[in-house]
Amino acid sequence: MRAADRGPREALRTMGRRYCSFALENPRRYRLMFGVERIAGPREQGAGHPVTLVLGAWEEALAALPPPPRGRMDGSQDALLLWSALHGIVTIAMALPFEADPDGLARRADELLARIVAG
Repeated sequence: MRAADRGPREALRTMGRRYCSFALENPRRYRLMFGVERIAGPREQGAGHPVTLVLGAWEEALAALPPPPRGRMDGSQDALLLWSALHGIVTIAMALPFEADPDGLARRADELLARIVAG
């Protein structure tokens, strides 16, 4: 997901688009990585889990941005809220009973990220 050699806003936008593209191009892998079926285990073993890695990538991307006018309450919380919203957009697109529109999904992701960046 990470985007190298770009400004922080463009990197965040690219990450959002890559996240959406990955989900649509790899629906089974996406469901396996982020499905709702929970297998409980020790937190110490979670460091390499996709959830931990993806959340860390969102945290890093948001931390690179200048703070919005209202300021940030909590980088981890903001990253979790961003990811939750983006995951919801993707999940809804994948659940609809017709072919997902990659361009429409990318536009919705861009709009979400623009609103978050604006504060």
